[in-house]
Amino acid sequence: METVFAFTVVCLLLFSNIVTHAEYFNNCSPGLCSDPPSHDVPERCSCRPDCYLYKACCSDMVNKSTSNQKQSYPSIYYSCRSIGDPYDYDTYYYQFDRCPPNHGVMEYVNNCENPDSNDQLLNTPAFGKTSKILYRNLYCALCHGEEFILWNLLYGCYSIPKVSFENITNYLKEGDCWPGVKPPEDLKKYLYSCIPFISSCPEDSNKEQTVACESEPMAIIYSFEEFYKNNACAICNGVFAPCFEFYITFAYAEISPPLTILFYSNTNSFMATYTQTRTNRTGVLRTSCPNHVVYDINTNQCRQVIYHPPLNCTSTRLNESEYYITNDGRLYLNNTQRLLNQSEFTRDSQGVISICVNNGTNNISNINGISKYSVAESYITLVGLVISIPALAITIIVYLCIPDLRTLPGKLLINLLSALFVAELLFLISSQVTKFTVLCTSLAVVLHYSFLATFFWMNVMSFVTWNTFSGLTQVQSKGKHTKRFVLYSLYAWTCPLVIVTVSLIFEYIPGNHGFSPDYGNGICWIKNGKSLLCFFLIPVMIILCLNIIAFALSARGLYLARKLSSKYLSKHNKLEFIICVKLFFVMGLTWTFAFLYTFTRIEEFSLLFCILNSFVGLLICLSFLSTNIVRRSIFQNLQKIRDISTKESVDVNPTHNT
Repeated sequence: METVFAFTVVCLLLFSNIVTHAEYFNNCSPGLCSDPPSHDVPERCSCRPDCYLYKACCSDMVNKSTSNQKQSYPSIYYSCRSIGDPYDYDTYYYQFDRCPPNHGVMEYVNNCENPDSNDQLLNTPAFGKTSKILYRNLYCALCHGEEFILWNLLYGCYSIPKVSFENITNYLKEGDCWPGVKPPEDLKKYLYSCIPFISSCPEDSNKEQTVACESEPMAIIYSFEEFYKNNACAICNGVFAPCFEFYITFAYAEISPPLTILFYSNTNSFMATYTQTRTNRTGVLRTSCPNHVVYDINTNQCRQVIYHPPLNCTSTRLNESEYYITNDGRLYLNNTQRLLNQSEFTRDSQGVISICVNNGTNNISNINGISKYSVAESYITLVGLVISIPALAITIIVYLCIPDLRTLPGKLLINLLSALFVAELLFLISSQVTKFTVLCTSLAVVLHYSFLATFFWMNVMSFVTWNTFSGLTQVQSKGKHTKRFVLYSLYAWTCPLVIVTVSLIFEYIPGNHGFSPDYGNGICWIKNGKSLLCFFLIPVMIILCLNIIAFALSARGLYLARKLSSKYLSKHNKLEFIICVKLFFVMGLTWTFAFLYTFTRIEEFSLLFCILNSFVGLLICLSFLSTNIVRRSIFQNLQKIRDISTKESVDVNPTHNT
């Protein structure tokens, strides 16, 4: 029964990752603020007090907003653009992305309307300091004559346990990290979300329809994967019966993160959170630069970006260590090995050098890749756990049902597999409850305890195995076995409890001590890198070191035992290999690949760790249930069932004949 329940749970988790949802979206009535909101369906119009600015008001808001409003923004200056994933409608905002006609500074016009996609600065949005208008970049703000406030620059990284200002450059060049942007927290309220829709009719359309399309209030219509401003715009663009369409959404639930996140940690220089994309989970790393400055990967430092009139460009100041003046008066940049002519830099009265940002200081190349195994690891983890969890349940049930397996090692294995079963099940569930703060926090605490308990039980198994093969253990009575089992249980269940209790104390005591685990903040696990190191990674590392020593000594004991009995050498070779494989899994040596990846940065170690530990339940099930004892017991039980059914048949037949 337990196996069926576990299998049902993991199957529901697997198939709940993609949910198709259909909503009746279109109707011929005007868009109203009184319309009830629909699940995951875009709003047909806006009810914001400033909706008139982008001509997005619902019908019942038009009259309310016209009495005390400024003039609407000219539509030739702005458009609905995505900042990030163009397939995610939550990333679309109205942005000023065009300069006024006949603007005099062509540098502004070109960089605003046709920015270089490889230049991070030109792809960083900016708010107008006074108007709070969202501009496509700082040049769009400059060509509208306004000072700007740049968005914060972030770096998304995957499977990188420790990132700092010193090594971020290498990760960017290797494609392990990539840039992103985030608005300042105090200016988020000025963002105006939108949907890219068609708001005009073709040139050969009926004049009446064209006027209706342009003048009627917004009431978004959806048809054939296109959005239209209102019913008139849909009709003039050839949409037949636009009022009878369904808007179908695909709700992508959280894909289980790879097991490698258990070993992620961060430093004080970066804040790590985890955000869901359609195919992978990533760590978003935000630089600790102050507001209104950007991070320069060439110098690994924050820089203030200013407008410098003599250069007629956006410039930044240099430190003396970053350059030197050549004999012919040119400027040599140490970091980029570039030579600048005298017209490309200025020196103020205090001797400070300023250069244009396009001349090499804030140069971030085309970096948008992720770790090459990142997506694969997420799906390997999901599929592996879905298979491993029922396999663990089956193994536990078999060991509980067969008396010959309920020896001291058998009981220890049952406890180990039970802790691992709970840990893997909670890890699989964790990605589905990140939005529920209290539940996510509670789950993170129990998950922390379960994984620690798993490692401590692995340590017990390692000690017992070494003790057995070393020849130190003598035949003991059943009473002594029970006493030893109780002591092992106290050790393996209590030590993790002590560690988790201490971490909870640091979680809730006041003060900025830096050791708060920060359970369940964005991910149902330990968020704080320092706490993760002290309360999880170091204990696990110590246990794994002890288990490696025990494995080596146990393998040596096996080798010596084989040498003493060479009559069936080939058979002993095979048996010795099978035993070593079992020990490799129950001692948790597969987890050493996570530390190997952490120290060597060889991505294949990360992939190997993910494969072995995702499918560890299946591997344990196959190796421990493929024994003569299990096969003999299953055969005997089947024989008993057959004998009972035969006996019942014999008993029934004479009665029937009578």
